[in-house]
Parts: sequence; structure tokens; C-alpha cells
Amino acid sequence: MQDIDICYNEAIGFSSIGHFENFTKYLFNISQKHENEQTKHNLYFCLENGEYKNIKEAIQVEFGKNYDDRKFREVAQKRLLQSVKTLQKPYTPYTQIKSDIFYMNFGVESTFDEIHQFVANNIQDIINFQPDEVKSMRKIFVFSALHLNQATPHLHRLFVLPKE
Repeated sequence: MQDIDICYNEAIGFSSIGHFENFTKYLFNISQKHENEQTKHNLYFCLENGEYKNIKEAIQVEFGKNYDDRKFREVAQKRLLQSVKTLQKPYTPYTQIKSDIFYMNFGVESTFDEIHQFVANNIQDIINFQPDEVKSMRKIFVFSALHLNQATPHLHRLFVLPKE
């Protein structure tokens, strides 16, 4: 597999809490429109105490034998909304939430299995990729969703900025 090309889209904000809630539905592929056979391979991480925690693994342990990918995504989406709403109490709702995205072009010769293996082996580097404008932002909450279920794998990051 050749080197990957990264196309970065700068951080944007949300126009309302409803806009943010709809965006989280997309992140977790809640609607059938964004769900497909590869959705189960998407990865979700939350930064806790300086370490990225795989949310899927934590919830899978909680559900045990009853674990199901759709149920996981629904629960995780609700927990993300609750976490952000809790953080937002001292802030103006939704205005301190930003999201950026970057697309990873692996080339036409790469198979899904090769891409998935590359991502699994390099997940920390992928999540930690930060252009200068993002590095300089003080963040109080970070969440990442790596979508492997679409034509071009891409990483969404949400972060809550402290009120200035």
C-alpha cells in the first residue's frame, strides 16, 4: 500500500444545538441513509486524561453477550450528547463546539482489509494528526469518529473549547 494523502477541512462550528444533534446522528450512522455493511468497522474514541479511549470496546464490555453494533451506536450517540451538554453548562450551548474532518486517500489499489489494517496499526497517529490551527486551540473535550464505511475513509473530531 502506498503513502496516504490527507485532505484537511478546517474546524467549523454549529448553528444550533439541533444542528449539533443531527451531526451526531451522522457520526454514529443512526439513520439508514448512512449505514451500510462496513459501518461495523467504524471506530470511536474519546480523550480521557490524555489518553484516547475506544468507546466501542468500553460499551461492548458493558453490554456483554447482548452487544450489537446498532445498539452500541445509539447508546454512544446519546452518551456523547449528554457529555457535551454537561460540559456546556458553564458555556453558551453549542457555540463552543467545533468539528474538523480530514479525508485519507489510500489510492485505488488499496483493499478495504489493507486500509483497515493500516488504520488499526496507526490509530493514535491518525487521531493525533493536528494542523497548527488546531494544535493551538485549548480543548476541554475531544471525541473522534473514524468512518471506514464510506468511499474515502475520514476522521471527524469534535472538541469543546473553553469560553474565553
